[in-house]
Amino acid sequence: MRKKILAMLLCVTTVLSFCACGNNGSNDGTEQGSENAKVDPPTIESLAEFDNIKEILTGDYEITDDVIELEFKNMLYSAGGGLADLGDKPAEKGDIVEVDFQGYYKDGKTMGDSAKGVGALIDIDENASINSSTGATAGGYIEGFSKGLFGAKAGDKLGYDVTFPDPYTPNEDLSGETVTFKFEVKKVYEPITPDNITDERVAKYLEKTYGLTTVDGFMKYVEEEMAYRAVMAYVTTKSKVTIPTNYTDYRVDLYADFYQEFYCGENELEDVLKNYYNMTLSEARTQWAQSLKSNITYETVFAEMIKSKNIKTDESALKAYVDDVLKINSTFKDADSIYKFAGVGDVEAGKEYLLNELALRDYILSAYRATKAETK
Repeated sequence: MRKKILAMLLCVTTVLSFCACGNNGSNDGTEQGSENAKVDPPTIESLAEFDNIKEILTGDYEITDDVIELEFKNMLYSAGGGLADLGDKPAEKGDIVEVDFQGYYKDGKTMGDSAKGVGALIDIDENASINSSTGATAGGYIEGFSKGLFGAKAGDKLGYDVTFPDPYTPNEDLSGETVTFKFEVKKVYEPITPDNITDERVAKYLEKTYGLTTVDGFMKYVEEEMAYRAVMAYVTTKSKVTIPTNYTDYRVDLYADFYQEFYCGENELEDVLKNYYNMTLSEARTQWAQSLKSNITYETVFAEMIKSKNIKTDESALKAYVDDVLKINSTFKDADSIYKFAGVGDVEAGKEYLLNELALRDYILSAYRATKAETK
């Protein structure tokens, strides 16, 4: 159970950090606030067919090696297992170097460009920073920035001159300027790839969250997860959903209350938005509305897919899922807190959402496995 569906929680957590999941509407309209005003629920004008998995997973929705490797890295890095510490081995081609650095002008004054105490991860081949949570390239450096890190070892301190390009559009004052960057090497790492990962590393970093203990099991999981997401993306994109404005407004109201409860603690929502995001509540509501439209479309299509195939839900599967979530995520204290999170404040809506998600995931993956078996 854990191996098949715990990605649900991770996806929901990511989505809900700035937009909402969980369908709180109904076919009869939804009561809004103390005035009991009715809002019009979204309607689906057409639902894309999703029986032919083989046909769907072509073109833009094909599960390529690049797609699989991207998710492979994302899972490993988020679990803390994307990099292997090389100890005192010198950095060489293909390695990632963790450094603190500071830039200095010719007169010795410090530049704004620095990463002191942060431990920036640098792909020395690509001359680019690495996102420690996903392994993705986060941004490139100017030419020559990482040239002196080849051969460096953990504990080394070094510095060298680097010349900014001319012109340098991010800061015209630096165009053509030569500055000195000083580095302190914290660690040297070997990136973990599908070619060098071991069963031991899979078990160490992925067993607790996903129940995975072998490389074969991990790669199968990644492939199937990408297939499921691709089918859902295809059906959502190809279907047509109409979302009334008053329903979007209703969901934004729900999300504002949800955000206050789950992310603001004792602080006021307006203060959190101003201090952390430099935006007003009105600006946040506009952004939430745009994000929620995508989510509402997904939810509406999702529910119609369940209905169109008469896919049965399973309370025992939901219980197993909830039990696993409670074991690995201290954010939630009981089943209702998980449902409330998934339903953006609505316990029953969240429970229904997760029930349907589990059932649809099993349905699509069963079809995908059958398709693969036919092609062998």
